[in-house]
Amino acid sequence: MPRATLVYWPLLLVKPEAKLPVPDYVSKLGGPASRYYRALETLAALDAYEAQVALQRFKSKARAISRMPVPPLLNPNLTLAVHKRNFWLGMIEGSDVCPIHLDPGKRWKLDVFGMLALQLVLWIWCSRIDPDPDRVRGLTLAHSHLPVFEQNDSAHTWWRYAKGFLHDSSRRWCDEEGVRALIPVSCQASSATRNTYFLRKVRERFLSFAPPQRAQTHR
Repeated sequence: MPRATLVYWPLLLVKPEAKLPVPDYVSKLGGPASRYYRALETLAALDAYEAQVALQRFKSKARAISRMPVPPLLNPNLTLAVHKRNFWLGMIEGSDVCPIHLDPGKRWKLDVFGMLALQLVLWIWCSRIDPDPDRVRGLTLAHSHLPVFEQNDSAHTWWRYAKGFLHDSSRRWCDEEGVRALIPVSCQASSATRNTYFLRKVRERFLSFAPPQRAQTHR
């Protein structure tokens, strides 16, 4: 599947394949990393270009850091397993191989709305790390200058781009069968109310993926 554009917008209405095996070097990073891996594998198997890029980069980095020597454990309040996991996660989040937060305490959902939001994050992320001025009416040039995706104004800036892409694409997402079935009866009165609910849920999922600010994580 080629890169997404506003003309060719292959967002997939899917959930992660729950029974996909996870490599040991990924499972040691914790539950969120395993769920992220399964989400990427699910999307990549359906030929989603951005997920394929993210999966290859994530697997390569996770495999490499699993072979690195871990600094000595100096905090008596941590187990060795947690210490190793924190070290590996720090190496992941200190690089640009994963745009979302994988800390085990982080709460985000990978339901249909969450998978749509993840695809939007991956699209902007791919545009940022590998801009192509001809891809989306020149907008990728702006993506390349976007700040890192974090829990501050930058996450909301990313969302404004994502929301704009949803509006500019030709599909009416709130009326897609796979989405409409998830919208409560109270929000089914009109296409406008359905769209409001749809955008709210995708926005919630989108912003929940954002990592803490750099000053907090020392990345």
